[in-house]
Amino acid sequence: MKRLRRAVLGAVIATNFACNVLNRLDVCPRNAADARINERGDQDEFIGHPRAAAALDNGRVLIAFLAQTYDDFGNLAASEVRIALADIATGERLTVCETTARDRTISEPGTVAYGASVAPVNLTIAQRRASALVAWTEGIASPRIRMRFFDGAACPRDVSFFPFTAGSQASSLTWSDNRHAVLATTQDGRNVYRSWIDSTGPAPMSQIATGSGLVLGGFPISALAPDGSSMVVWTDNGEPWGVLLDADGNPRPAVAAGGQATSFAIDIPPSAGVRLDTVSVSAGENRFAVADERTTSGIDAIARVFAREYSLDGAPQGSVYPLDAEDSGAQSSPSLAYGPGHTLVAVWDSRSAQGTVARLFDDEGRPRFNAVACNERRFEVGNRAQLFIGYPVLLITGGRILIFHNAEGAADPRGTAALLWQLRFADVWPGPQ
Repeated sequence: MKRLRRAVLGAVIATNFACNVLNRLDVCPRNAADARINERGDQDEFIGHPRAAAALDNGRVLIAFLAQTYDDFGNLAASEVRIALADIATGERLTVCETTARDRTISEPGTVAYGASVAPVNLTIAQRRASALVAWTEGIASPRIRMRFFDGAACPRDVSFFPFTAGSQASSLTWSDNRHAVLATTQDGRNVYRSWIDSTGPAPMSQIATGSGLVLGGFPISALAPDGSSMVVWTDNGEPWGVLLDADGNPRPAVAAGGQATSFAIDIPPSAGVRLDTVSVSAGENRFAVADERTTSGIDAIARVFAREYSLDGAPQGSVYPLDAEDSGAQSSPSLAYGPGHTLVAVWDSRSAQGTVARLFDDEGRPRFNAVACNERRFEVGNRAQLFIGYPVLLITGGRILIFHNAEGAADPRGTAALLWQLRFADVWPGPQ
């Protein structure tokens, strides 16, 4: 027992010593400052989709966010989709479309718009290059998905289109190996579809999965692996499901389903009395990572966030693990991304932390040291928010980690702002890159 106590004490002393040394070397910054994404500040402005930002190939990132106003009775008066542009290397906001403005509305005036997602593309439209595609939903009674192309300066290209004739409530953009966007959507609330997007619009929709019930709560989210294959995940009657696609976008069998079915249950089964609210997926070199949010039922309902990894053929890798088992408060809206050194980064909203938090994991799901908290626990991301709206968006690109999230910025008179927190990835994970 004494040897054990000495070992534990020695480990604690060594950890404290290491953190003190790292702090002296400025490897452990306490935190980074947020940069506001929204410009006006007279509306409730927030990120409204877990795919609401994308890195472009010119060193910039295009961000889409919602701007909403309410009347004196608390009723929604207007809901717009707006875009902004930032420099990846510095996090600095840039002017939009070579003007003096640093954000602009892109949705149709007078409509209720929401749920915008962004994907990078490399297309030529009317002899001009398009670098990004933004999709969003317009309307309440008969919602429809709308799309528009933009160049690297966030100038709109000539083509703006509705990809479907039928109503559609949810969509998510990702991209293929030829950088044409892929749309995963629930066009009728029950089935999941995909389509390639080119300079003239989408190809015919292809049904990739059929739900047993309504696809509610979780957007259909897709992630593309380096080999061109992808996984699409969604929620079906409160349970997470997924389908694997080949490089041509066609469903393929999954080991997790015994090779018999095109869609399979994500093996993070909710226990009795638990409802799944959101699900997200990310792709690494040789695996996918899936995160979900489960909410217990009843008066004392509370949401928690979990993750599990899968091989590229859908076989579970390791066990399900909570993103923060020590947090007894509500958790929501998880998002994942793979970084250098086989590091999996997770971000989510934590009620006890009053805002967005993040944590690092190794390739076996074990918490990994981060230089922001200077330990293996979660760290706070930028400003705090008492009111959780929307989703944090996580990007790891250009040697940096960027998190777009919702908080209550001091410079925003409305109190609700879309903000960017960013650091060099080596300043978050000082290990092998």
